Amino acid sequence: MSLAATRLPRERLARLRGAANAKKAGKGITRWHLSSDSMQVIRYVYPAGASFTAHQHPQEQAFFLIKGSVAFMVEDREHVLEPGDAIIVPPNVAHSSRVLSAEPAEGLVVLSPPRER
Repeated sequence: MSLAATRLPRERLARLRGAANAKKAGKGITRWHLSSDSMQVIRYVYPAGASFTAHQHPQEQAFFLIKGSVAFMVEDREHVLEPGDAIIVPPNVAHSSRVLSAEPAEGLVVLSPPRER
C-alpha cells in the first residue's frame, strides 16, 4: 500500500510505522499521522537528547509516552513523563518537550480538532 492512510466506508486505517509513511519533524524526529474530520493521531519517535521548541496551537493536545523519559513543559511548569504517563494541553497554551533518556523516546499525540492537512 503506497498511501499513508486508506479511506474505508466507516473507518480509516493507517500504517504508523515504516519509512514509506514517515515524515521528518526536525532534528531527527520522525512522525506518522492519521487524520479524520474531528481529530488527528500522530506517532512520534524522538532520538536521545531531541527537543521540541516551545509552541502553541488552537488544538487541544493529548500526549501519551510509550518509551523513554521526557520532560514536558506546559507554560512554566515541567512534568517528567515516564512510559504510561499522559498529559493534556489546552488550546493556545505554550508547551515544549525534551528527551531525558539515553535511548530514543516514543509517544502518541492526539489533536482535536485536527491540524490542516
